Parts: sequence; C-alpha cells; structure tokens
Amino acid sequence: LMHYMKGIAFETHDGKRITLDENGDLLNGHYDILNWQLDDNGEISFATVGKFNFRGTTKFELIIPKNSSIFWNTESSRLPYSVCTDVCPPGTRKGVRQGEPICCFDCIPCADGYVSEKPGQRECDPCGEDDWSNAQKSKCVPKDVEFLAYEEALGFTLVILSVFGALVVLAVIVVYVIHRHTPLVKANDRELSFLIQMSLVITLLSSMLFIGKPLNWSCMARQVTLALGFCLCLSSILGKTISLFFAYRISVSKTRLTSMHPIIRKLIVLICVLGEIGVCSAYLVLEPPRMYKNIETQNIKIIFECNEGSIEFLCSIFGFDVLLAFLCFLTTFVARQLPDNYYEGKCITFGMLVFFIVWISFVPAYLSTKGKFKVAVEIFAILASSYGLLGCIFLPKCFIILLRPKRNTEETVGGRVPTIDRSIQLTSASVSSELNNTAVSTVLDE
Repeated sequence: LMHYMKGIAFETHDGKRITLDENGDLLNGHYDILNWQLDDNGEISFATVGKFNFRGTTKFELIIPKNSSIFWNTESSRLPYSVCTDVCPPGTRKGVRQGEPICCFDCIPCADGYVSEKPGQRECDPCGEDDWSNAQKSKCVPKDVEFLAYEEALGFTLVILSVFGALVVLAVIVVYVIHRHTPLVKANDRELSFLIQMSLVITLLSSMLFIGKPLNWSCMARQVTLALGFCLCLSSILGKTISLFFAYRISVSKTRLTSMHPIIRKLIVLICVLGEIGVCSAYLVLEPPRMYKNIETQNIKIIFECNEGSIEFLCSIFGFDVLLAFLCFLTTFVARQLPDNYYEGKCITFGMLVFFIVWISFVPAYLSTKGKFKVAVEIFAILASSYGLLGCIFLPKCFIILLRPKRNTEETVGGRVPTIDRSIQLTSASVSSELNNTAVSTVLDE
C-alpha cells in the first residue's frame, strides 16, 4: 500500500489539491492543526486552530490566527512561557552562562561610551570620538561642547568689564589731550603717558580674544596681543621710573650728575617692544598655538581649548614682561622717599605691587581650574592688573586736573622752593619736566 501512496495526487471535498512526493510527504497542500477541547457537554471535540501549508519542497507556512481559540493545558490555561532568558533589550549585551544552554544568558549593561541599538546584541558598539552614550546606552549622542561663550552670564560680564575699562582709558586720554599743555600733564612725560594709556586699551580689549569658541587665528592672536600690550605698557612705565630714579639720585648726591636725554626713554620703549615683537614672531612661525578638542579631562564633553604650542616661547615672552615689571618696581621703590606733590613714585610703586599680587595669585588659581573657568581666571587677571595700573597711575592725576585745577600750576607741580634754600630739593615732577625741556642738564651742589 505504501508503494501506491507515494506520488499520489487527489482533490479534497473543498476543492484543494493534495500531492505527495516519492517519500510520501506532502508536496502541495496543507495540514489542519487540531486542538483537543472540552465542549459544553463535557465531551472531547477537535477544534481547528490553524494550518500548516506546503508550497513545494522548500516553502512552508504555519498559520495560527490571533483570535484562535487554543486551549492550553496549563494551570492558568494561558500560553506557556518556555524561554530561559528574554531577549536582551537595547543598552545591554548578552553574557554567556558557563555550563548552561545557549538560550540561558545574562543581560549586561553596556559600559559608558558603548551602546547596543538592537535587541539581543552579543557585543556593545563603541561611540565615535565626538559622541557619547545616552543614559539608556541605546544610542550615541553628540557630546556637550564647553567653552567660554559670549552668550552666557560669565562671558557677557567679562566683556562688559573689558569694554568699560577701555572706555575709561579713552576718557583719560581725552582728559590728557584737552589738558596736554597744563603743568601736570607736561611734567609726567606726555608721550609715555599716551603710550601707557593706549597699551592699557590693548590689554583690556585683548581679553575679549579669550572669549568665544577658540579658533586657530584667535589662539595665535590672544597671547601675542596680551604680551605686546603689557610690554608696551611696562616699558613706558620703566621710562617714567628711570626719571624717578635719576631724580632721587640727584636729590641725595653731592657730586655732579648728568641727566638722561628724553629720547633715551623713548628708545628704551622701542627696543623693548621690538625685542618682544621678534620673540613673538618666532613663536608664531616655529610653534604657533592651535585650537584643539580636549576629550581627556571629561569623557562626556568636549572642551575647546588652545594648545599654546611651545611652552618655552610662551614663558619667554611673558618672562620678559615680568622682568620689565620687576625693574619698574625696583626703580620706583628706591625712589619712593622722593618728595613729590602728587606721589608719582608712590603711585607707580603701588600699581606694580597690585600687578604682582594679581599675577602671583593667578598661578595657583589657573592651575586648579579646568575648562572655561580656566579661561575666565586668566581674563580676570588681565582685567584686574589693567584696572590696577589705570587706577594707581592716572586716576589721582585726573582728580587734580578735573576737580582741583588750582593745584595744577608750575609752582605746585614743579615743587619750587625758596631761593634762600641753596640745598637741592627736587621732585619727580620737576625733574621730569626739566628732562623733557632740556637735552642735557647739569645739576651741581652748592
């Protein structure tokens, strides 16, 4: 009988074609899937709950409708749960359990910076350099970007302070220009005073180069502009302090002293600035600063910073400024006891003290901060030192010029003494005035 069953083909009562192959297996057709159930009378009945279709030797189809009335022989009469471990959700990976079936595994959360986007992944995929995993570890998201922006409160406040300081300096320049022929302005070397004022504008406004997203050009410009601004300011102050030093030496000496030609002080400023320009040019050509993305400090964010390039060059350009500041302080400190109606020497001495205190305090604060706050600390040091020099050197003189004009006279500014006093009594203002008006002057004791 089996011999005749092989290869048989017939048509069922409902018109469907049934074909068997040479092995007696169904080639075309379907099997009904029956489920034993109890009917209302308590008797067993067979209910068709699905079909298994055959379409040739390679195509099979199991059909069980969703509304199929299957009776499950379980305690709850519901679909039995026959899985050892559910499929691992996104954000986890499969961890094999040693000695257990392959269907049994642990779902291990992905590490930070790794994600699994699809269920059931064996391994987690790493995120790119500019991305980081979200909280669920299910996808990579762009990292937060950090830099001192103009829009945030800290950056906007520093911009306001920078612009305000520059406007104050410009107001001082206007006062000096309007009263440039008065004894007080002439006695304090007008040219050097204007150079100091312009350099303070440069240093105050250079702080704005530190704000915003760093770019290659801004990284190169900000340190160089700051160094040149301070170099011009401190070398001009050095020209003033040399006058104070000579005034002190003349007042205490009993021998013949020859004063310095006024052009020498301008040459000191020119030589210092040209030397600083040379070092800065070499710095920008050989190892210039560059913008780089710092991802080492914090993995969850990208910190845009400036790689300052050669630390040796950077220390050289600012070390020269420190040397100028030290010379300014040293010369004015020596001449601090010089009689002076307007305390020129004492004002510069105090201004240099403020300068040193600010930058000495800056070093530990700068090294202990990270990210945008490190930039903010540097900007604060720039503004504080610039404001300190402005307030100590120029504000007392502006007070006399604008509010005490009766004290702005040749006798008061020059520190004149009665002719019966034949001893030498000089002030920084009088000596500075004399040095401006004469090429070479000889001061003798009695």
